[in-house]
Amino acid sequence: MKRRTYLRLLPATAVAGAAGCSSSGDEPDEGDDTDADTDTDTETATTESASTTEPTATPEESLDAAAAALNEASEGIGTQSDAFGEDEESFDESGIRQSITTANDHLDAAEEADLSEDQQADVEDMRNVAAYFSLLTDTMLQLDRGFNEVDVAQSYVDTERFDDGIESLDDARSAFRDASDDLSDAEDAFEALDEGSFERIDGTTYAEVEDSMQMARQLVDMMDPFLTGYREFVRGYERFTVATTALDEERYQTAADEYSTASVRFGDAESAFTDAEEFAPADMQSSVISLTCYAAALADASEHFAEAARALDEGDDQTANEEAEAGQEAVSRCDSSPAALAMPAL
Repeated sequence: MKRRTYLRLLPATAVAGAAGCSSSGDEPDEGDDTDADTDTDTETATTESASTTEPTATPEESLDAAAAALNEASEGIGTQSDAFGEDEESFDESGIRQSITTANDHLDAAEEADLSEDQQADVEDMRNVAAYFSLLTDTMLQLDRGFNEVDVAQSYVDTERFDDGIESLDDARSAFRDASDDLSDAEDAFEALDEGSFERIDGTTYAEVEDSMQMARQLVDMMDPFLTGYREFVRGYERFTVATTALDEERYQTAADEYSTASVRFGDAESAFTDAEEFAPADMQSSVISLTCYAAALADASEHFAEAARALDEGDDQTANEEAEAGQEAVSRCDSSPAALAMPAL
């Protein structure tokens, strides 16, 4: 599974600079500084610092610094999401958390002074943005954990360590459920944002960010039935492999029983993948539908192979060949096969 597809759905940078800058137009003009403003090195350091809250900072300067820190947090989320989605690296929260802490420190400093009504509104707005960024980061960390477990599960399945693979899939499902809870909190924080704040963001609107949140919700909601289906698919894969080995060893009754069990597992996978289709974002619909088709095809094929094994057990080679051909046709009926299984040779 490609992380890039999933991470592109999250509103990582869609809220970049949601805090914007202070609504007041009374920002200090550095070009108007007088000689008196630069008499000492200490005063110069205070003026130039954008990341340290100084007791002498004006409320306006503190608000500007808070907005800058929130922009850094937003950029950090975007950078980490790109690395996570494109390069499959782990999501690094450290820089993002530090920027959020810095923003809140500056907002605390601003509130030590008597604020105008507009300034107090800016403080509340940026507090909400900081909370949203923090909760979104929580969500990303759980997604990171979930996708890592899916990667581990696939590695286990590739080496036929099926029980270990199932355990990793269960851990992945737990992580995605935690991500769903965190996303719910992020959605609540997003609702508290001022719609007007997004007017300050070039090329981004409140509606666009809202759409991104809805896609993120679709993704998270899809993962539970998807992983349920994947789990059943792996169990079906396991039994199918055992059955084919038994068939090669001419243990026909065992092969028949194992193919029948595989058919049930693949059928359960089909049902779960069908449920996942309901939630799948538009650009993932075709992939999930392909998995549904393939699981159904393998369910039918497995039953045909079970009948072929029973026929062989009874010495009926003609029926065995007919059932085996029907099984091969069932496997081939989907346009693409997301997984490869060794088909039995009769």
